[in-house]
Amino acid sequence: IEREGWDEANRGGTGEYVVNNKKDKKLEKQYNLLIKKLENRRKINFQDFLQIRNFKSQVPIGFDKKKIETTIQIALKLANSGNKEDNKLALKKLYSLTGIDIPIASTILHFVYPNKYAILDRYCWREAREHKKLSASFGYKSESAINNYFIYLDIIRSESKKSHKSLRDIEYSWFVKWRNKKKVLKWLF
Repeated sequence: IEREGWDEANRGGTGEYVVNNKKDKKLEKQYNLLIKKLENRRKINFQDFLQIRNFKSQVPIGFDKKKIETTIQIALKLANSGNKEDNKLALKKLYSLTGIDIPIASTILHFVYPNKYAILDRYCWREAREHKKLSASFGYKSESAINNYFIYLDIIRSESKKSHKSLRDIEYSWFVKWRNKKKVLKWLF
């Protein structure tokens, strides 16, 4: 049986994930192009911002280009700092933009600093909850969402370090695991 996502057997136990369906292959291709283009750039322009945002969310929304570019440049400087409070402020700055929630802000940070920040979504939060006692709700629209993201990031970094896998490998495997559970539940009922 061919499985989607995490597949140790197909990679000789390397722990890399395998993408086996067309939608995931398209997303993975888009992901790889964005990483190649943006990794460690320290600056992204408005077009880059729109590509990242559209990778994470297809909901259309109007934007103030100048405000976004200025806010993002400040946030990226803060995000590259070794200071955890600066890192939180970076996420808060991105979160303050209209139409940007924590999952999209985490995606922006991930594409520029893929070895430092992980992408968050509801499936990954569910898996993180299994690793540590966390609240059932992430609170995407609350101030606690910023703190919750850094709790999630600590968990995913710990898993990455233990397993010698990238943040992306861990995050994507969690995503696929919970997305597939949802498909199975729909099928059963």
